Amino acid sequence: LKLELANGRLVRLMCKMNFITERADSVMDPEWAETGDRYLIKLFRDYVFHLVNEAGKPVTSMAHVVGNLNKLDAGSPEKVMLMSRDERSCLVVSYEEIKRCVEEAYQELILNGTLSPDANIREQATRALESAEIESFPQYLLSLTQELANDSNQTAVRKAAGLALKNALSAKDEARQEQHSQRWLQVSDVVRGQIKQGALITLGSENRQATMVAAQSIAAIIAIELPQGQWQDAIAVLLQNISTNNANLKISSLQTIGY
Repeated sequence: LKLELANGRLVRLMCKMNFITERADSVMDPEWAETGDRYLIKLFRDYVFHLVNEAGKPVTSMAHVVGNLNKLDAGSPEKVMLMSRDERSCLVVSYEEIKRCVEEAYQELILNGTLSPDANIREQATRALESAEIESFPQYLLSLTQELANDSNQTAVRKAAGLALKNALSAKDEARQEQHSQRWLQVSDVVRGQIKQGALITLGSENRQATMVAAQSIAAIIAIELPQGQWQDAIAVLLQNISTNNANLKISSLQTIGY
């Protein structure tokens, strides 16, 4: 059973990388998979599966593939050197950084899918979001927050990420809300802090739809944590935001208090 679970994790990683790399959908930027963090994933894919020896011959070592995928799955701090095929680009990064890139890029793909006019694609994307939430709830929330806070993302993607984040934290049904609250409180302080920080930063964005869902998410977190004696300076932070010269930050902070 342990072996099957490990194999399942590695298969999911391989699927995610192949969903991301060298992708040029007509509805997305043709360069989407060739720049930034996604280019890093492409270089790692080549390092794992397209390695060559000094003579330029293919290296087909299963041990090399499985070893690197296990380090990626674990988010190891160990660093690896990645080189482009033309040997003009060389990057030294940790497996932990590569894993973050994979999860963020995959999450962006899923969120785009939830906005598709095709009902089948929307359904598949929704199931993928649900699977990501079950697979690793902290990473799921963190990825959503990063998509929400990214000013370069499309408005629809940021809004979808914010709504998914808010819905993972709040519910109208009391029993379901209690489940959400307990699940959130089990997330580490470090990750919760990163999520709060990302949402707070988004309050200052010029994108009003992004600030609105960020405000709702922050209000949901406050509603969970304040009764537990946590995040006691949240209201003070929001009041301080109101006194700044950033009009967007003022308005969204007031909205947060209103929620």
